[in-house]
Amino acid sequence: MYSPVVMDHFEHPRNAGKPPRSNCVGRHGDPSAGPFTVVYMDVQNGIIEGVGFQTYGCGPAIAAASILTEIIKGKTLAEAGQIQGIEILGIMGDLPLGKHHCIDTAIQALADGLRKGVE
Repeated sequence: MYSPVVMDHFEHPRNAGKPPRSNCVGRHGDPSAGPFTVVYMDVQNGIIEGVGFQTYGCGPAIAAASILTEIIKGKTLAEAGQIQGIEILGIMGDLPLGKHHCIDTAIQALADGLRKGVE
């Protein structure tokens, strides 16, 4: 049903949890029903040096946020802002109908953080 990549990121999420330092935080989704994702970024001199995430949702929602954090770490804020859901989907492999919104939740959480900027 899900690709090996999705299962690996679901079972062993990368960058899960709130990191020790974060000065740029984005949120998206419904915290009462899911999916809901928070993306934490530690931005230093315009570079995303550290990342973390918290997701309330299904396996693909967790996998999407995990993959997103791997992609954005080390990028500039401008580079991170160019990431699109199709890039995450390409890494995840195909998803069943009704699960593509999980990727959108991660991307929108990132976009929210980038809109708010560094605190």
